[in-house]
Amino acid sequence: MSLMCYNNSYLRFEYLFTQISFLQGLIHWLGAVIVELLLPKPTETMSARRMNKCLASWLVTLVLIIISFYNNHINFYSDYATMLRRFFVLLLKRQRFKPMGLLYIPSFIFSQVLTWQAFVSPPKED
Repeated sequence: MSLMCYNNSYLRFEYLFTQISFLQGLIHWLGAVIVELLLPKPTETMSARRMNKCLASWLVTLVLIIISFYNNHINFYSDYATMLRRFFVLLLKRQRFKPMGLLYIPSFIFSQVLTWQAFVSPPKED
């Protein structure tokens, strides 16, 4: 079914959106777990810290293996970067004004501003 749907040009965007959303969700979730493991906790012992570093390194290895596996098993693209590029080309071709854009575009910009502020603010402000 997916092969048949992909060959129909009107479902290419939906196929890419689904594939990219799943993989990005998995990678981001694993990334959050890695960061949680790497952040030192005030009551953490040295052995717990070493174990957390060990687990984080194994999860980084897992993410790299998942991306490598995905690159070698993509059905219609040479690698993940090519698939992302095609997705954004189709996204730009399909864009036309939609009323929800009045909500999600400002929200997206606001989120970017908050992200920038979170990463560049000095720790003394805490």
